[in-house]
Amino acid sequence: MGVLRISLGCFIFFFIMFVTTCSTSKLHETRNIWHSRWWPLKFIMLVVSLIIPFFVHSDFIQLYGELARVGAGCFLGLFTSTVFYIAFVCGIGVMYSHYVPRPSCTLNIFFISWTAILLLVMMVISLHSKELLTVARAKLILADFVLHKMITSSEFDGIFAIEHDAGTDLVGMLLASVAKAFFLTAAP
Repeated sequence: MGVLRISLGCFIFFFIMFVTTCSTSKLHETRNIWHSRWWPLKFIMLVVSLIIPFFVHSDFIQLYGELARVGAGCFLGLFTSTVFYIAFVCGIGVMYSHYVPRPSCTLNIFFISWTAILLLVMMVISLHSKELLTVARAKLILADFVLHKMITSSEFDGIFAIEHDAGTDLVGMLLASVAKAFFLTAAP
């Protein structure tokens, strides 16, 4: 309970600082002076905001704890996705530096660039929930195409195919029924 009280005190202090300094745009504006100076007053304000939660009822502290847990989960999700995005950009850079020693390696350049493009497209799709329905419809259309080709021709008979990181969906199961060798992989 003590940790939640200290956390609430810090939240009060930083929220007051945010409200009083947001939209500060000029160096010599009053809010900028408050933001970058007056350290003794801000220290007193911090101490007071850390003491106030010790006089607040425990039920309110419990409610704050639940809200803080949700906020921390949201922050952790945003932080993790940001870290993975940075790692993706760095990984593409490392792939270019290691696998494209000279500009004549066009196949390596193509695959690395195509990987970057596909990962960016997937990131954009995952950020827009309306597109999730579009992806589901596209899978159904592709499954319909595969089923039509399986019935009307022998194009897919005896093929070797890989469906990478898409899970065991309808398209993969259809192709697996006619392929000589087929590999389905699912994301963990």
